[in-house]
Amino acid sequence: MSVNNIKEAPIFTEKTKCRDCYKCVRNCPVKAIKVEDNSARIIHENCIYCGRCVYSCPAEAKKVRNDVGEVKAALASEKKVILSMAPTWSSGLFGSLDELIGTFKNLGFNGVSETALGAQMVSGEVANDLVSTTDLTVSSACPSVVELFKKYYPRYMDSLSSYRSPLGVHAAWLKEIYGDDTVIVFAGPCIAKKLEADSDDSAVDYALTFDEITKWLEEDKHEKNLKENEFDSFIPFSAAQSTLYALEGGMIESVKEYISEDSTPMIPISGVTHIIDAMTEINCEDNIFLELLSCPGGCVNGSGCNSREKQFSFRKKSQQYYNFVNSSEEKHHDSPKLDRDKMLLGYGSEDLVFSEHYSDEQIQRAMVELGKENKEELLNCGGCGYNSCNDFAIAYLRGMGEKQMCVTTMRKRAQKKVDMILKTLPMGVVIVNSQMNIVEYNCEFVKLISEIDFEPDVDFIQNFIDLPINRYIDITSQLNVILSAEKSLFQERIKYKNQFLRVSFFSIEKQNLAGVIFQDITSTSMKREIVIKKAEEVINKNLQNVQQIASLLGENAAETEIILRSLTDPFQFTTPEVD
Repeated sequence: MSVNNIKEAPIFTEKTKCRDCYKCVRNCPVKAIKVEDNSARIIHENCIYCGRCVYSCPAEAKKVRNDVGEVKAALASEKKVILSMAPTWSSGLFGSLDELIGTFKNLGFNGVSETALGAQMVSGEVANDLVSTTDLTVSSACPSVVELFKKYYPRYMDSLSSYRSPLGVHAAWLKEIYGDDTVIVFAGPCIAKKLEADSDDSAVDYALTFDEITKWLEEDKHEKNLKENEFDSFIPFSAAQSTLYALEGGMIESVKEYISEDSTPMIPISGVTHIIDAMTEINCEDNIFLELLSCPGGCVNGSGCNSREKQFSFRKKSQQYYNFVNSSEEKHHDSPKLDRDKMLLGYGSEDLVFSEHYSDEQIQRAMVELGKENKEELLNCGGCGYNSCNDFAIAYLRGMGEKQMCVTTMRKRAQKKVDMILKTLPMGVVIVNSQMNIVEYNCEFVKLISEIDFEPDVDFIQNFIDLPINRYIDITSQLNVILSAEKSLFQERIKYKNQFLRVSFFSIEKQNLAGVIFQDITSTSMKREIVIKKAEEVINKNLQNVQQIASLLGENAAETEIILRSLTDPFQFTTPEVD
């Protein structure tokens, strides 16, 4: 039985670091993430702890619970502490065998044993069962797969192998040999193994990821070597047949060692999305054995080992070690034995949170709320993190998502607000890019540069898009000051044709976008009151809109407010300007 009490979940969100990128939603294969107040938190009742949100989060807001402190406390106690080392060790992450064992003995462990010994026992029992069954059998070695079946495929629970994971069996076996009070610590590339350590019916006391151990070694400055002339080995002996469990298909290879005839088709599938796709074509009466692993390629690509760029090297070394131990006679030992009853474990299904089903009419109403009023707006772009607009609408109905997650709708709404504010402002406004071509502008700017005496329509206004600003007014030197980031905001007074203009230049997006506001100050006294009134109205009533526009254009709201307020400042003087 585990010595642990109820703990924090293996994966959690550090809210202060979470930013509204929705990448975790996009990468979560079961969408067990709720976005609320622009922060994405994990719904643990729906989570399968595959860890994809952890290594995909650009802000490192998704965290793995660190259990090193508790392991250190166990090492400091009077109890015997044994490390159950996952088969992935053969990838060379901790050096050679001698270096690995020396490293962990230096940390205080009484010995290191291979989890593959437990895998060997599980493979033997599964092989015996396959001989006598004609129904679907699914491996239970991967805790994320077990969670997936418990929460999303409860109708297949009877097909799930009734044996504990290789780790669970190995831990129970070690306690039988070395005593029930022995502390068993797992080391491997799997975050979800922490679930086993948290379970009261597990013999595993603690589970550490390779990332946790690597950081531990770095912080304590432990070297991966042995004292001179000191050598050791795995206890009580090394594994052989099941050392390939870390790779996709490794369990199948191990099971075949115990079966004389390949009577049952065996199929390995790795990666949660691939498993989910496969489940649409599988039924409980299929006479097949499925080796399912949540991490693509197998445990060697585990979410608790941040070395995915070394996958080829890890696979190569793992295969080489497997070939070596299975070809060396001195490496073979009698198979470990554990009472079959101690290997069995019943898996019960669990209810999901946010699993309601909605009618087409309800989904359609949600689509309208989300700004998807016609088929042309159903882009299914995935920007919100969901595969389709329909999936996002369901998530929205469940309270798992917010309106602003739809990038296209928010961009459209922001553009409407931009257009409205530009139309409301009583002075000419133009935005130019780094090539000094016109990107955005309003009617007042068109009236200024074209000297028309009528209200320009949409077609007329479109004529100026992408044209160089200097075709109409030469402000090259001033724009260079802004676009070169020499200044972010300044004003000048220039004469344009028969008008005197106060021109405000400001940065929108550093070295990429600049804004220009033109104020006609030729007859300041006549325009003073109306300009103040209009500008204050924009400031006071549309500040929220301005903030969203500023965010869209890469500028913060505070600086935008300063720019807008600067429009009224020149008109607060009692003495009119004379040029």
